[in-house]
Amino acid sequence: MMSEKSPIEMMEIVAGGFGDLLERVVFVGGATTPLYYEDVAATRIRPTTDVDCVVEIASRGQYNIFEDELRRIKFKNDMKQGAPLCRWIYEDITVDVMPINEQILGFSNRWYPEGIRNATIASLPSGRGISILSLPYFVATKLEAFKNRGGGDFRMSHDIEDIVIVLDSLFDFNRMHSAPNSVTQYLQEEFKIIINDDQFIESVSGYIGYSQTSTGRAMRVVDFMKEYSLKK
Repeated sequence: MMSEKSPIEMMEIVAGGFGDLLERVVFVGGATTPLYYEDVAATRIRPTTDVDCVVEIASRGQYNIFEDELRRIKFKNDMKQGAPLCRWIYEDITVDVMPINEQILGFSNRWYPEGIRNATIASLPSGRGISILSLPYFVATKLEAFKNRGGGDFRMSHDIEDIVIVLDSLFDFNRMHSAPNSVTQYLQEEFKIIINDDQFIESVSGYIGYSQTSTGRAMRVVDFMKEYSLKK
């Protein structure tokens, strides 16, 4: 169910709810997308159903302890049928709290461990700071999530949509060039694949929207991805 609150409002509430645990979590996923925007006025915000966070925990025992701490601060396990083990409810907001170790719950994202080590601080409107992935890792986790969900139609993917609207919002692409070689090489390889897919090119125009400037903006995003994939 889509929340009536904006992603920023949801993160404000969840960040406040974490209390002393806030410094241990890194916010990831679609809710964080607006925090990467530069041209905020020209960029739409995609509604989202939940807030995703990752925490650096090495064992199931440590995760059990962390779960107890979440319950202490009034986070409740989501007991709905089909809800994943990482899902919590806080003040009617769905919150997924995922350990970076895939062995604990059986799922993760290959870029979470490295992304956490290279996290950055973003300020919410309240002035509260939260940890988020740096932009290259955000894009990498979105590409990996798209692949983990089976790939499929670029035109129907929120992961691809988030990548496109963030890149479109940037005044320049400098932040994409500040990344370790590992994630840079991954992005280059993935960009090389998708920019040669006509369906992806079509999706870029669709996500940016149709206006007098949209064709140029879509070309700008695709041209950047081409240049990035070829950089030494």
